[in-house]
Amino acid sequence: MEDGDRPWLKPFVHTPAAWDPPLPTRKRPFIYVYELPPIYNAVLLSYRTEKAHCVVRFFDEHNGTVMNDPHLHNLETGLHEMLLQSEHRTLDPSEADYFYVPVYTRCLIYPVAFATDFPYFHGGPAASRIEAASNLLLEVFHWIRSHHPWHPVWQLEGHVLSRLGAFPCYDPRKDLTVPLMWSPNKYGLSPLLGAPTRERHILAFFKGRVMEDKPAYSRGTRQFLAKMTRNDDWWGKYRIHVVEAMPKGNISESTSYSEALVSSVFCFSLMGEGWGSRYDEAVLHGCKPVLIHDEVEPSWNTILAVETYSVRNAHKDMKRYQKYLRGFSEEEIARMQANVA
Repeated sequence: MEDGDRPWLKPFVHTPAAWDPPLPTRKRPFIYVYELPPIYNAVLLSYRTEKAHCVVRFFDEHNGTVMNDPHLHNLETGLHEMLLQSEHRTLDPSEADYFYVPVYTRCLIYPVAFATDFPYFHGGPAASRIEAASNLLLEVFHWIRSHHPWHPVWQLEGHVLSRLGAFPCYDPRKDLTVPLMWSPNKYGLSPLLGAPTRERHILAFFKGRVMEDKPAYSRGTRQFLAKMTRNDDWWGKYRIHVVEAMPKGNISESTSYSEALVSSVFCFSLMGEGWGSRYDEAVLHGCKPVLIHDEVEPSWNTILAVETYSVRNAHKDMKRYQKYLRGFSEEEIARMQANVA
């Protein structure tokens, strides 16, 4: 883009990667994006059951951009789009610092799997969604090894708790757990964005699906805490809320989810069908996360000092959480609050 040509767009338009002689001012790190067969990404996207699934944004009937903040399964497509036009992208794998493999596993897991009759990735119609996604990643692994033999994608050493066949898919020594991709609209009431600071009159908060009829969901954490909230009156006694609806008393039923987060001292980060979004939501609203998901790491865990602004205990200690959370002094809470920001 030439100087003076729509200057308001210039900060957002970059020279794409090309085979031309590289500019000396290129920014590192250099990232090589694998060009995979479309069955591993574009085809999965075409099989989504609704236009808002698996994408970071979509267009309405007036051709306006709608940021897809409510949807959780859009990080892979969002990163792919960003890296394809990034000034960090390189077309030369020999100079790359990092390699991006654009596989839309989340789109396969939800909503494609079981919503259509294709693809199964060797699992068949009776296979679980996790099995189908694992088979998909193994296929991609072997495809890259056969087409790009000079650079292995996954090393043979790694985290023993999370493997795809014989290959580890997460190594805390070198890997990074990234957050979800949301626009600021998702947390516009957060004081971290300059919104007015509110009194945090709720000790601990969680609102979401509990699914008490499915004990395996969330490893039982949501069901157990919701039962304790209901049977022992945690809301009335301690201002601790874990149910599917908004709490009653000193908070309106019309209060938004975002308002409740910025009005809470602690926010429960509980698993759902797998990892959940609650940790990211808590931090973005300036709420101190309470992590209850054994062996599952939160976003940025290898970069940020998570322990300085969050609370983490094992599943087995859930019954004592009301006593544990009430035991923090005002000074300890203030220190964690400062570290969240």
